[in-house]
Amino acid sequence: MKNKIFCLLFILLVCASCTKQKESFSTHTTPVKLTDYLYEFTYQRYEPIAAEKYVHTMENVSHGGACTAVRNGDLIGRNYDYLYSEMAEFIIRVPAAEGRYASIGVASSIFELTAERAENAPDGQYFDILPYTTVDGMNEKGLYCNVNMVYSEDGFVTTGTNPNADESLYLSMAIRYMLDNCASAEEACNALKQKNLVFSEALGELHFMIADKNDTYIIEVRDNKLIFGHPKDNILTNFYVLTDQFINNNNPGLQPCGIERYEYAKSHLSEFVSVDAASNVMSALRYSKLYDTTTLPYWYSDFYGEEYNGQIININTPKDSYADYIKAQCEAFEHRTRDYLEGNWITTHTSIYDVSNLTLRVYAQENYDKPIEFSLK
Repeated sequence: MKNKIFCLLFILLVCASCTKQKESFSTHTTPVKLTDYLYEFTYQRYEPIAAEKYVHTMENVSHGGACTAVRNGDLIGRNYDYLYSEMAEFIIRVPAAEGRYASIGVASSIFELTAERAENAPDGQYFDILPYTTVDGMNEKGLYCNVNMVYSEDGFVTTGTNPNADESLYLSMAIRYMLDNCASAEEACNALKQKNLVFSEALGELHFMIADKNDTYIIEVRDNKLIFGHPKDNILTNFYVLTDQFINNNNPGLQPCGIERYEYAKSHLSEFVSVDAASNVMSALRYSKLYDTTTLPYWYSDFYGEEYNGQIININTPKDSYADYIKAQCEAFEHRTRDYLEGNWITTHTSIYDVSNLTLRVYAQENYDKPIEFSLK
């Protein structure tokens, strides 16, 4: 997980070269502060050009490192786990327009969009990019989409799922495309099949949960092939769920990172009977629990892929052998500041979507005493 920080340092340097774009492609409202590190925008117009330039230059827009998504009935809970830093998150509202459905979602993960910039300089190229960094959302038809990282020591790279397609689409921009253009989960899956999907990321891949009132798909990419599935349990953390190889010790690149979070969500699926109850489950999965060794079960797998004493921690590493490493991480979290270089992580937002009633509840920065409610109706 935290070895991703080194890539983030590179990203910051590369992003500096993006700042001279002349084009501006969005029209939006001034951001409204909802709570600390969470703001709301309404976008009337945006174009993918600025976002494509940004993604191409920096290799990829990061989409978090340790997220969890859970769907049961009409309710979908989602924890977006990311750096404890000055980066802001944004509720993105998009009204219906010709060829576009109305939608609402949460956009994140642009280092330059700090809370200070949102309040004091609410314009410019990064706000043109922002709609395309939507990490979870729902449209007026009840289509829901979210994206999670999938960790892989093998460094899978999607160079193109359909090279003969008329149009390419960065996987990191796929959520926005589906929310704008698709009315059902099946339609969204078919639309992705028609695109040449591209993703370049040294530490992993992406997978998606796509859902509507009646159906749920998990979409993953392996060896440039799109895989669509209906798992028995509609849960995503950070390992491949459409293959049985994630527990195969002969495939160290398919480590079950997030397996403890997955199992906890699975054992509490039946509690998704109301928005409040779903919120309680997702709160129990907030990422700061990584730094509490009394967490049961403890999240050992979230350290897979990290190096300790010259060895890479993986599924075969005896847990006692890196207990000191875990202890040091917990102690560092006790003294955390909002500096991404320190590499502390939390659940930067929890979202609870109701795909029948078209409502959204958001908690920012693990503040589970302050729900913020939205509706698409």
